Amino acid sequence: MEGIVNANMDSTYTLGFRIPGQQCNAWATREGPNGKPLWRALPTKNKFNIEMGTWPTYTATPRRWQRRRRRRRRPAKRGVPLAVVLPCVTVGPIVQPAINTSINHAVARGRYLCIGTVIHRAELLRMLKELFPQYPVTSKSKDDGNSMVKPYRFSNQRLKDLGLEFTPMRKCLYDAVVCMQQKGHLAVQSIDHMSSNNSEEANNGNNNGEKKQEQVVCVTGAGGFIGSWVVRELLLRGYRVRGTARDPRKNAHLLALEGAKERLTLCRADVLDFASLRAAFAGCHGVFHIASPVSKDPNLVPVAIEGTRNVMNAAADMGVRRVVFTSSYGAVHMNPNRSPDAVLDETCWSDPEFCRREDIYCYAKMMAEKTATEEASRRRLQLAVVVPCVTVGPILQPSVNFSCHHVVRYLTGAAATYPNAVAAYADVRDVARAHVLVYEHHGARGRYLCIGTVIHRAELLRMLKELFPQYPVTSKCEDEGNPMVKPYKFSNQRLKDLGLEFTPLRKSLQEAIVCLQRKGHLPVVTVAQQRACL
Repeated sequence: MEGIVNANMDSTYTLGFRIPGQQCNAWATREGPNGKPLWRALPTKNKFNIEMGTWPTYTATPRRWQRRRRRRRRPAKRGVPLAVVLPCVTVGPIVQPAINTSINHAVARGRYLCIGTVIHRAELLRMLKELFPQYPVTSKSKDDGNSMVKPYRFSNQRLKDLGLEFTPMRKCLYDAVVCMQQKGHLAVQSIDHMSSNNSEEANNGNNNGEKKQEQVVCVTGAGGFIGSWVVRELLLRGYRVRGTARDPRKNAHLLALEGAKERLTLCRADVLDFASLRAAFAGCHGVFHIASPVSKDPNLVPVAIEGTRNVMNAAADMGVRRVVFTSSYGAVHMNPNRSPDAVLDETCWSDPEFCRREDIYCYAKMMAEKTATEEASRRRLQLAVVVPCVTVGPILQPSVNFSCHHVVRYLTGAAATYPNAVAAYADVRDVARAHVLVYEHHGARGRYLCIGTVIHRAELLRMLKELFPQYPVTSKCEDEGNPMVKPYKFSNQRLKDLGLEFTPLRKSLQEAIVCLQRKGHLPVVTVAQQRACL
């Protein structure tokens, strides 16, 4: 046995032993002037192999230094401000792209309970079964004979006071499972896989009877902002997807999605070319009609109406059973005669003449939705309409869409003022999930208002300044002399009843901007660069 002793500047002594293939059980001390040990090396029972060139190393510290270091760990006595975060069971994607909030609270002290929700395990499994019905999630409790344990009450107000918005549990679970699928830790199971495992239940009248074979669905406008996320959502749920575009070569980003190699095909089709739509819809169980040009050209109206009529009739001709149509909240809220106290919901419609004068795109979407409803009734199609508002979030397509450009203009300083107006916002991933939810719930009919929040433009810019203080976001309103317009009330209960939980707007904005930075659509400005420019 060979011993090696080293000493360094802070009086820490290192004693190492190299032992050929046998247990090490060493105890070493150094005595001081009074005969008491100043330091000692503790024993170990690990085996080490001399042929591998490894040996244990013991670090022994004088006791007076140990006492000093223990004192340093007591912040209350040393005047060090301490904040303690107490997380509970934590779920979500494996790699977190960014922290939830960028605010530095220098006055934070004490404990901060980080709990988003408290639920029974049965409720957790119910969420998993609703989100991923293709997996064999159990519904049996090991304690069936006793009453259900009730969730306890808790308070997370201290963290909320710092500005933290807790992510809904359903969204955490969904993102976590999708992440594990993408990283190969969880096998991606298709609806066909579920149906084959549950054929007996399907024969007993469950909805699985319609899923005995793997479903094929078609998405028009698959390469757009919303269309790309709908395609991604469908692929992750195990569908075979057929995406249409006037030029499929521009949709190469879709081929990089998880599951695209096995279950995605792109085809050329135009909503004004009836024959191309029939070819695209052949053999499909469902159609998601998302394609719609964004323009202020008055000629957009007849194109939107005729294109929608073609889609509905081509779907009916090819035996499609369900159609999901993407409308716009411009078809809902643009009514100057609506009372400020009225709740905006699926029964509301924009005033046609006012809409035609103010926004031709919204007028075109409203007329297209009415056309879809009429044709569905005439051709006996099952129709569900998703009505999204201003949609923000990360982009999958290579170019910047209109709603994201709306945010970029404020970050780059291109917009010197903001209007005295309110707007409704939703995360693009929530909009995509809404499309799939209304498709999978076979009783879903009619309109589904997809709004996460309604805020004033000043509040939107305040969020941007807090999240990214290095950008020159304006604080000047173009209508400073008048009182601030108040946000209107709305209802998104129909989608919530289907299980959709909306993403907080702050999170959507943060992830959208980080995505734009990564893709090179927004220059990355550091705080130091901002200060240098001032």
